Amino acid sequence: MEELSRSYPDEYAEIHEEHCVKLRTSRYREQKYIYMKMPYSLIELFEEKSDTDIMEKIDNSKYSSKISIHADKWRFSYELFQGLFNAPCSEIIALVKNVLLKSEIKGTKNIIMIGKFAESPIFQTIIKQAFQEIKVIIPLFPRCASLQGAVIYGHEQRNTPKYASSRVEKFIETFKKSSCVRV
Repeated sequence: MEELSRSYPDEYAEIHEEHCVKLRTSRYREQKYIYMKMPYSLIELFEEKSDTDIMEKIDNSKYSSKISIHADKWRFSYELFQGLFNAPCSEIIALVKNVLLKSEIKGTKNIIMIGKFAESPIFQTIIKQAFQEIKVIIPLFPRCASLQGAVIYGHEQRNTPKYASSRVEKFIETFKKSSCVRV
């Protein structure tokens, strides 16, 4: 993928955006397959670097029943697609559990999910399963939630004699795992 990002930056950006869109729109366990548009340059680059036909490589791999290619559309089994998120989800869950162990915030009753990753039904379900004893709140537009909060806070401050140039909540932590992941 590094070579693709250097040689074909536009196609790499398209893959990234397609991946983020599928992440936000794929319904947890309601689909058998996920279809993604992939640029032909990815196939060309793979075949050039490996001297192997990509279809032959897929057919001879453990993923032969989980991936197929039809022109510029790739079909992934839902299980394989969801599996792409196991590692980042596990890291986020471990991080949140670690934060919840702090004595200052023991007894937390709510988690508010914000950011692009919070729009994913897959991620929402995994978080709800991991924190069943805590109410998980997902705003209508999770990607905009922190901005909306900042605007509301700014407007409230305008009506008081004191102004704050910045505000950092004592127990709010933001974790960025990738350009598509933000909790």
